[in-house]
Amino acid sequence: MRLTREGLEGARSILALSTHSAGTIVEDFPDMEGKTFALPGGVDTGLFRPDALDPEALKNLKGGPGRGPEAAEALESALERSTDAGELAGAMRAVSASYDARAHDRDAGERLTGLLADDAPLVVYVGKLIHSKGVHSLLSAFAHVHRETGARLLIVGFGTFREALEALTRSLGTGDESTVRLLAENGPLFEGRETEPMEHFTLSDALLRDAAGMEETIEFVGPLYHAELAKLLPAADAGVVPSIFPETFGLVAAEFAAAGVPPFVADHSGLREAGGIVGRGLPFDLRVGMDAFEENLASALADYLSLSEKERQRCRDIVRRNSVERLSWETLANDVARIAAGG
Repeated sequence: MRLTREGLEGARSILALSTHSAGTIVEDFPDMEGKTFALPGGVDTGLFRPDALDPEALKNLKGGPGRGPEAAEALESALERSTDAGELAGAMRAVSASYDARAHDRDAGERLTGLLADDAPLVVYVGKLIHSKGVHSLLSAFAHVHRETGARLLIVGFGTFREALEALTRSLGTGDESTVRLLAENGPLFEGRETEPMEHFTLSDALLRDAAGMEETIEFVGPLYHAELAKLLPAADAGVVPSIFPETFGLVAAEFAAAGVPPFVADHSGLREAGGIVGRGLPFDLRVGMDAFEENLASALADYLSLSEKERQRCRDIVRRNSVERLSWETLANDVARIAAGG
């Protein structure tokens, strides 16, 4: 704290990436409130844009050191033979160690091509695969969304929780209640932390009914980076940022919006601000309440995907325009210049 104060005291202005982030600075250093400004994180609206979709380029995402079919087989075997949470967690760690998690899956291009050739609505998550990002809550919500709309789900990213999320997808889809319960009761254990229940996840008979068969409509493809993401995101009908932990801003929400994809975000911290900026002028709120989060997220996605094609296109145009007007490099550069000039 002493070193932080020493650094901040010499600044004429302090720029935080959201009002939430600015508030944390003021909380610790109230005497610096007068020179602390909130300036949202920006996005390259020239790279991320609706017309950047390139399915042919995505076909080339193949080979390399990423996750392959043998890892999926090893996880399946681990689920069948493990007798308790500790044993299953150890087996998952072994699967994770068998491939390079920071590389896309070896057959990512093939599976992406199949997804993009399907006419069903596509929901996309991009981010780390860790418990605090709330992907398990998204899987729960998606069970209802898929039943109502026939949508598919693409999960892009890497992290220590991937094997648990893949296991949860399989177990929900096949009605394996005992494994779902084991995963839900020990959540963070499977990413190397202490055992505790998954947050914002409720196992119920209704969830198992809704989830039947959904594992066939969900794809994990490993991480993709900006060059590939820009060519993929415009294919999405909706993006989701379901983080259950405070976020500084919500850069991936801005990237979705720049690509013309409405991003539904958890209503807290910096995500609240990101959702408010890119969702301005929409006939609904992109921010999803955290009380009964799974149910709220399921309803928000199902309602949006049920809109007419014409209305969804209007929504896509709105979030793209908001992104360019509020979050482009030019806009932010002008804002920084204004603050630096004392304006």
